[in-house]
Amino acid sequence: MKSKLVLIVLFVCSIIITKFSSAQNEIEKYKQPDLIEGSNLYFTFHPGYSSHINYDTIKSKSLDISSKLDFYKWRFTRKLDYSFHINEQEYFDWSSSKNPPIIDTTYTRSIGGAYAEGGVSYYFLKDLFYSGIYLNSNINLESGQKPSYFNNIFPFIGFGKLVNAGQVIYTKNFEQVLRNEGIIMNKLPLSVSRKLTVLLDKKSKSEFKSKYKDDEDIEFFSQIEKLLLDEKIIDNPFDSRTTLKLYQALKNNTFIYYPRYKGFSAQAELSYNNINQLERDVNENFLLMLLSGVYALPLGYTTDLVFTGYAGIPLNQKQAHYYDYSFYHSPQIIREPYLGYRPWIGYFSYIRKYNYVAGLKMLSYYSFSYTSGISAYLQYQNGYVNNEKTDYNISADIEFSYNILSHLILNSHIYFYNDQSLTTQFSSGVNINYIVF
Repeated sequence: MKSKLVLIVLFVCSIIITKFSSAQNEIEKYKQPDLIEGSNLYFTFHPGYSSHINYDTIKSKSLDISSKLDFYKWRFTRKLDYSFHINEQEYFDWSSSKNPPIIDTTYTRSIGGAYAEGGVSYYFLKDLFYSGIYLNSNINLESGQKPSYFNNIFPFIGFGKLVNAGQVIYTKNFEQVLRNEGIIMNKLPLSVSRKLTVLLDKKSKSEFKSKYKDDEDIEFFSQIEKLLLDEKIIDNPFDSRTTLKLYQALKNNTFIYYPRYKGFSAQAELSYNNINQLERDVNENFLLMLLSGVYALPLGYTTDLVFTGYAGIPLNQKQAHYYDYSFYHSPQIIREPYLGYRPWIGYFSYIRKYNYVAGLKMLSYYSFSYTSGISAYLQYQNGYVNNEKTDYNISADIEFSYNILSHLILNSHIYFYNDQSLTTQFSSGVNINYIVF
């Protein structure tokens, strides 16, 4: 019986390997560009004014003005990687009301704040051993209130490399458009496909936007055209139809692109946190050891699995404030759009003093097609007091997305949560949006 079971397992494994090997090879062979760099500055300004008259006697008016400034800078090489982000925002609110015979009231409030984060890492051994530091700082100022702030420093060392090869899927989509339009008849050679992926990588990391501003798309499609001409894939420049088709393939929001993480990374961080938050009556310094490990397994073009294990150990005092700590800091988290694998300690008591916390998380992405897919995670966390499992929680979420031709957009999700107090939450939702024009 055992021998039959072994044969069945081997047979199933051989089918899986055969099904995914060719697709997985292209993802496994994916390499990040040797250099990605750029910077962006965003400024937003919002003035607002309103005036109301109620019952012909109550008069009120308000004025609010807000502004926000964001600056990003990044540079990636195979050895040195850094990113940083600075955010500054201001908000002013003035309101006045008259309600005879009640005394007139006037209220003025101003809020200001600044946030900065940055990270740098350096590989001492290529794609194997690295070290770095991540910092973030925030200050909030409100008229009539004392400032609140936090400052966090995370020096870290790590082993391995975690890479998002999702641009390979963009490349396959571009290739399919070229074939549908009759521009090419066969698959692109692997060498050309890799060069196209590099361009898409730089596009997704905003390098074209940083360098060429309003001419971002013009320069991007010009380089794609030049690549295909130089490689003798096409004989003539694109016509307008092909260019617009490629533009649609890039910009069409109905296309659902999930990441394709590959590789592994194990990281140890020393976390120093200086917090002053009046609303939580916190003014303390915390020193913690954060341990995390991530392993990613891409299964062809359609599926990606990511497994994470993590633990937080206080070094200077028992810790009650794990609820706003995240793990696995690196320059990557400032510019990476998908970070579902990143552990985030939540749902623990704000009062209880934990000796340490630990957890496991599994994340998966599955694409049915370019326009439909599922993302899901399952997470289990434990909080330990006096080396006993005191608190735990389990959470899970599944989200299904299905888009049709930019007109009908369906999103649905199912969420589950349970903890040691037998608190169980279950929620689900569906929303359908129809775009008329």
